[in-house]
Amino acid sequence: MPVGDDVSPTVLRDIAVRAITALVFPEIPPKAPKRSAVRTVRDTGRLWPIVRGTPREPAWSQTKAKTAEARTRLGAAAIAQLFLYRGNILCALGFFGVPEAAKGAGQDPRSLKVLLLGAEAGDATAWSALVQRMAPVLIHAPQPFITAGQGSEAGDGRKGVRRTPKSALVSLTLAYTATSAPNISRALLLAFA
Repeated sequence: MPVGDDVSPTVLRDIAVRAITALVFPEIPPKAPKRSAVRTVRDTGRLWPIVRGTPREPAWSQTKAKTAEARTRLGAAAIAQLFLYRGNILCALGFFGVPEAAKGAGQDPRSLKVLLLGAEAGDATAWSALVQRMAPVLIHAPQPFITAGQGSEAGDGRKGVRRTPKSALVSLTLAYTATSAPNISRALLLAFA
């Protein structure tokens, strides 16, 4: 926890969510430049052996969509335990895909306080990171903003145009930088956060 931050349930839950995400989707260090023709074993970091051994997965380079979905469900179930109101863990499907499962979910190391101050100052990357951090809260709120199966993601049949849960995060991210929506202001979005 950063020095100077107040200890509150929100900050502690954010730290726990970041820790769960780091364990379920560990980052793989960048590939070292090849120096010779001799075969070398790639460094996969300190967390990957834990992930590989726990769910009994194949090597990180063999990650497929089914593995990414299983790990997303695992992470969503662990994160749901941190909330009083537990939403459907299927809401998190699509938040992480094969790239995150193979190479890791690159998390912004800044604290919630710093991200909020950055978003208030107009930093779009801070807002994007803040929206990603808000995702579990949007799923597990008493009145959830993101629900599972918000309709047929396949098309706009008899139920109208439906969106995947991930599109709610994309909408919030784009609304921050959009100038064409007159009724949506940055102040409104920051109040929502």
